[in-house]
Amino acid sequence: MQITEHAISAEDISGLRSLIQEADLFGSNQAAHAAHRLRICIEVGGKLESWKAAIPRGQWETWCDEMFPDFNKVTRCRWMRVHAMHSAGKLDLESSRGIRHAYSLIGILPDSEASGNKSTKTADTWLTHLTRLMHSLELIQIEDLSEPEKNNLAERLDVVTKFSAKLRATNASQAA
Repeated sequence: MQITEHAISAEDISGLRSLIQEADLFGSNQAAHAAHRLRICIEVGGKLESWKAAIPRGQWETWCDEMFPDFNKVTRCRWMRVHAMHSAGKLDLESSRGIRHAYSLIGILPDSEASGNKSTKTADTWLTHLTRLMHSLELIQIEDLSEPEKNNLAERLDVVTKFSAKLRATNASQAA
């Protein structure tokens, strides 16, 4: 290869090789850190699951808020769910790239990479809202609700039930 008058020095090449190695090392370390964090999250979720059984009914959230004031309810519930899914064999740690990816693999968050659709941004928006609704519903302790609260929740969810029926009818008519 012929080098022009603006020759690239051996020092420049060596410097670039060092940067490439540093980038590769950082990427490997980042992946290792993400995998390690996921394992820790699963362990924390498991401890929380076992402790929840020991806390008197109806006092779990209050107890957690007192013991772990900087650890919010949503994250606690997510980590417990990740632990449960991993324990049930429904989450492969080797295929997960970290906690957020684990969330999408088990359905807590939508996987934006799964859609090859041009309307991905729109799909991500409604999938995100739907996933949040599903997760929020899982957090509700129905047996702890009063009758008026149960009725109110049921009425508010009627729109979801009607939409689901409409969606199923549309799918059935398209399949025919």
